[in-house]
Amino acid sequence: MLISGGYGDVRPGTRWIGEQGWVWVDRSGIDASPRSLLSSRIRPDEVRLPVVTSHHRQFIDCVLTRAETLAPARVALRSATPGWLGTIALRTGRTIRWDPVRQKILDDSAAERLLARTPRSPWSI
Repeated sequence: MLISGGYGDVRPGTRWIGEQGWVWVDRSGIDASPRSLLSSRIRPDEVRLPVVTSHHRQFIDCVLTRAETLAPARVALRSATPGWLGTIALRTGRTIRWDPVRQKILDDSAAERLLARTPRSPWSI
């Protein structure tokens, strides 16, 4: 996994790399190498993703129909976790050892406490 940001030569968005090249996408557009990937036909036996023009609308539709969103919460959690851990490492000035199965910081109780905050009253977990 490569996580980067704040560099002019690194594009925001997501890039999928496959056997025939790569496809990059973000909210502003799409690109590919080779460019012919953008005009290739998706075969009936291949995965087809729905076109989503509004994540908010898609979320509401999924709440109403009980369908899974295109970007499920478990994927969002795994996508956001490296950023949270990097922030905790910067705040503590220490290297973080992470157990992805248990979702725990290892051997650093002070850093572990930074994974959550005390809920405001009257809320509790």
